Amino acid sequence: MLPLVNSQLNLDVSSTDSRRTSGMFRAIVAVVRRGSGERSWGEAGTVKRRKRILVVDDEVKLAFLLKQSLLNLGPEYEIETANSALEALKIMEDNPCDLVITDFRMRGMGGLDLMRALKAESPETLVILMTAYGSPEIVAEAKRLDVYRYITKPFPIEEFQEIVREALVDHSSSGMAQTA
Repeated sequence: MLPLVNSQLNLDVSSTDSRRTSGMFRAIVAVVRRGSGERSWGEAGTVKRRKRILVVDDEVKLAFLLKQSLLNLGPEYEIETANSALEALKIMEDNPCDLVITDFRMRGMGGLDLMRALKAESPETLVILMTAYGSPEIVAEAKRLDVYRYITKPFPIEEFQEIVREALVDHSSSGMAQTA
């Protein structure tokens, strides 16, 4: 969390009948670094960075549905979608995310290759891997890449939302769990 900086600002105010008045106003200015995500009001004069979530799936409708379900988690989350792993890497380069939720099987670069690239470039980013094509080999590779969770499709939206919420609340937990 960043502290707010107090600053004074002179302001001219016009009324609807063209009278001008001036005065001293106190403004609170939040300092936000580029690429750090949007900020929301925190407690006791601080702002906190909204948690950034990136949903990656080459099925556009599914990515949209998952994004919509995550919007219900509240305003403290900023959700973005990418329809390919390459698009996801570009988004991560421009403005890193706290959590990436990716499909395993996508056209072009797949979810495991995306995870490898993310671990090299942004090792602190948590990853949830979704797949309809589970196998012991995929589970083993996902575990080796330190995936936060492995989710088998289809899954209930409520369960998906809870897994995402847990991931962002509990950054210290890095053990992989499979959810059927």
